[in-house]
Amino acid sequence: MPSVWVYVLQFEADRLYVGLTASLDRRLLEHKRRQSPSTKQFKGDFVLIYKKSFPTYDEARKHEKFLKSGGGRTWLKSVRT
Repeated sequence: MPSVWVYVLQFEADRLYVGLTASLDRRLLEHKRRQSPSTKQFKGDFVLIYKKSFPTYDEARKHEKFLKSGGGRTWLKSVRT
């Protein structure tokens, strides 16, 4: 069964990007090559700080929305430190 990934990249000091993809390796390569409109303006390299696989798109999208919320960003900070 294919999985859907939710991932978080950290750019610069504390600039975070939360994304969703069916192919994590391909998507990370796109970010690295600056082929993604959503992150090509970010400066410097990034670090993958979080990833989680979900069995369905709907579950992954729900988690992505949480991570983009204030509570989700607070939770991410607590897991990183």
